[in-house]
Amino acid sequence: MNSFWPTFPRYLCPYPQLALRKSHVVENLVRTLSHNHIRSYSHGTIPYRYSNNIYHLSRVNPLFNVNYLISTKKATRNYSTKKEPILRHFNDLPEDYDDSKGLAYREKPISSAETKEIFGDVIDIGTADRVLRGLHGRRVAGTLEDPMYNNVFEKKIVDKALIWLRENVPVNEDLNAGLRAEKELAEMESDLVADAERIGLYNPNSGIEKDIYGQSAFDKIRESNIKKRELDEAIQKEKIDQADEILMNSGSLEIPTAKVELERSEEHPWLKYYRERANVLPDTPPVMTAWQRLWPSGLMMLGVVATSLVFAMVYSPPKKSARIFPDMPISAATVIGIIIANTTIFCMWRVPMFWRFLNKYFITFPGYPRSLSILGCFWSHQTIPHLVLNMSLLYFIGTKLHEDIGRGNFLAFYVSAGTMSSFFSLFCWVLMKNFSSSSIGASGAVIAVMTAYLISNRGEKMKFFGVFPPDNWPSISAIALLGLLLSYDLIALRRFHKTGKGLIVDHYGHLGGYIAGTLWAYPLSLKSGEKKARHKIG
Repeated sequence: MNSFWPTFPRYLCPYPQLALRKSHVVENLVRTLSHNHIRSYSHGTIPYRYSNNIYHLSRVNPLFNVNYLISTKKATRNYSTKKEPILRHFNDLPEDYDDSKGLAYREKPISSAETKEIFGDVIDIGTADRVLRGLHGRRVAGTLEDPMYNNVFEKKIVDKALIWLRENVPVNEDLNAGLRAEKELAEMESDLVADAERIGLYNPNSGIEKDIYGQSAFDKIRESNIKKRELDEAIQKEKIDQADEILMNSGSLEIPTAKVELERSEEHPWLKYYRERANVLPDTPPVMTAWQRLWPSGLMMLGVVATSLVFAMVYSPPKKSARIFPDMPISAATVIGIIIANTTIFCMWRVPMFWRFLNKYFITFPGYPRSLSILGCFWSHQTIPHLVLNMSLLYFIGTKLHEDIGRGNFLAFYVSAGTMSSFFSLFCWVLMKNFSSSSIGASGAVIAVMTAYLISNRGEKMKFFGVFPPDNWPSISAIALLGLLLSYDLIALRRFHKTGKGLIVDHYGHLGGYIAGTLWAYPLSLKSGEKKARHKIG
């Protein structure tokens, strides 16, 4: 759960101080391959992402993840007992330097008071130390302005950290960037010459003139390519001119050309308008206590649970003649209705005019929580894999649970369990003071459905898709499968707290689903028993 600029290779650093002096041939070689290696990336801004660099936690298994979502980090304070030197020059950089670990920026760890003075209440000491170490390491390594290295923290946090580092730990960042470029250019030169000699494209003594270097084979290839490109451009220009002339004379025909030139245009004014309106959060999280952040959402959760219980008691199934699809099983119709609702919200994320509404009520932000968002976030998905995974599990398992307990009980359980899992996730992130995360997705509600079904059928052997494994094969029990699923989330959270590596799956929301499913399992099993008894009597 949550770089818009073209980038170039690092060897085109704006501060190189090395001139390729070895030979005229090497200069041509490096220049040629450098032009061929320029990479242009087109990064589109994800329209439905929160636009203030809020990183997204998605309640979905990370098998399909993208990128879509950058992650938030839980603060862990882990200082080495070995005294690290304060490095400031690129030449002093150790061979085993790792950008993810950074370098020491002071002898003593940063204190809580200093953390609050620099960053405010947004992050804790451990996160602040990792930010400062990482940025100081990049300043010394010369990769601070390198677009190949992306920051995983919010831009405002990075800016504040850089201001403090530049005041307290002065480093010649331009010099270090230039030295890094020199080193990479030298390595590239050596590799290019070695490769050219190996494949026979370059021979320093192949010339027929008195110049001992002769003419490089790359020069010949380059001249041939330039002539070919100039000829193609001339032919293409003639075609375009002819097409323009025909278009101007006819006034009714659109003449296609053999070449399409893509040019990034400025953002359309109406899209810019809706993007700016979608920014519903303040620049910095408001100063509030944990109680102030949580009590409105907690009250909303209690209200939803109470309403769901009343709904389950008063609901009566419709007559077959009153149903829209009378021949469809009622369990399938109910679950498909939930899937349609989730798909509708997914499509709304693609329409700019809905962004502001969705950012308010269909995604949770611990830094600025809205009570209605815990009811809307488990209906909301922003990627197709996330939606397909959750809805597939809901259909295969939800229909089975629905057949056991009935429509009224299933709907009451699904809505209340989704709200409970969302509130539990919000509760955990607020207590950890992790205000730069966000969470959406139905995985908490889906896991609650799985938990209730597995507990209600804990003595049965599980078959996937109803056929695997065969009857004569060893199989796993329902309660053992539930234990494996729970262990996966607990291990992931333990690793998160131990290493501080960011999460792309909201495992706290999953734990909320396990809790909600367990709490509902007993009353739902009673309803299931009553329903089976009525069927036997009938």
